[in-house]
Amino acid sequence: MKKNILTILIATTITISGFTQKDTVVVIHEFPNLKLNSEKDSGENRPVQFTFFYPIGSNGIQSPQIENNFSMNALYGVNGGVDGAEIGGLVNVNNGDVNGFQVGGIANITKGSTNGTIISGIANVVTDSSKGILIAGISNVVGDSSAGFHIAGISNTVNGTFDGGQIAGIGNLNNGAVNGFQIGGISNVTNGDFNGFQLSGIANISHGKTSGAQVGFINYAKHMNGLQLGFLNVAGESENVIPIGFLSIVKNGYHALEISAGESIYGNVALKLGAEKFYNSFRFGLGSYKGDSFLSYGYGIGTLISFNEKNKMALDISANTIVDNFWNNWDLDLLSRIELTYQRNLGEYFTVFGGPAFNVYVTEAFNDGEYGSINVPYTLYTEDWSSGNVSMWVGFQAGAAFRF
Repeated sequence: MKKNILTILIATTITISGFTQKDTVVVIHEFPNLKLNSEKDSGENRPVQFTFFYPIGSNGIQSPQIENNFSMNALYGVNGGVDGAEIGGLVNVNNGDVNGFQVGGIANITKGSTNGTIISGIANVVTDSSKGILIAGISNVVGDSSAGFHIAGISNTVNGTFDGGQIAGIGNLNNGAVNGFQIGGISNVTNGDFNGFQLSGIANISHGKTSGAQVGFINYAKHMNGLQLGFLNVAGESENVIPIGFLSIVKNGYHALEISAGESIYGNVALKLGAEKFYNSFRFGLGSYKGDSFLSYGYGIGTLISFNEKNKMALDISANTIVDNFWNNWDLDLLSRIELTYQRNLGEYFTVFGGPAFNVYVTEAFNDGEYGSINVPYTLYTEDWSSGNVSMWVGFQAGAAFRF
């Protein structure tokens, strides 16, 4: 009994430690005095059995070779299989298949396959395949393929393919392909292909071809076709990826370094990363106002609309902080822009662009009796308040980009 409980804890520990490792294999150790499913005698079936603590029970020492339609184990029971229902106060162990309904206060350990609803206070361990519902206070571990619905307080682990849904307080780990959804409090890891939806508190990782959506603080897919929503998105080869986040890196996505000029910030450099459908931009600028130089830094998002291979339209939205007198003034000084530029590709790597930009300038910087630290050529709208000013106008943006 102590060895069986220790085995449950070992399986749970291996499961948790495997969430950040590729090609993790969960090893379920042999239980003493029990036969593997392949060793099971060609079995006797009995309608009912009762065990207090194996081998003290109605089937006695022969219990590991007998399948039951209804099985009741007060503390610890060992049976050949279940075709119906089994209830155990602590641990249920079956050398064969379990079909139907099974409840264990601590654990259910099945050395064959399961088909039905399996519930335990700590762990469900299935060495073969599983179909149906697995619910465990700590972990569900399946040694082969599985289909159905898994819920665990800490982790769900499947060594084969999985079709269905998984919910875990910490994480879900699958070593085969997944079709369905995964929800993990910390992480979801799939070492095969993934089709469906991943949602996690920290990380979603897919080492195969991924189609669907990943939502988490960090998202990674070796091959992505779908949506990534998170602070950091990373995709390898991608067919049709939309990475939405603070920083997105796509192997064959959109990467460009732009140099441009505008009516207020005379020199701009922007690094754009992501995919054409959605990219992030990191911006730096330099200008002067009334003989004083200023810097700007900002962040933006954008999208490219492609008409053909050479002609495209870019829509960019950005917010840029103005730092006048080179970091000596920290008043609110923010220039927000919406840029709509026509892009013309002049070869594989070089692009020229230009177009209008709508500006909203909000400042509390006060210089020489007036608000502002950049050149505002004219205003469509302007308004002062007790400690600052807002101005709006339409300007321009023009420049060149190097794609890499």
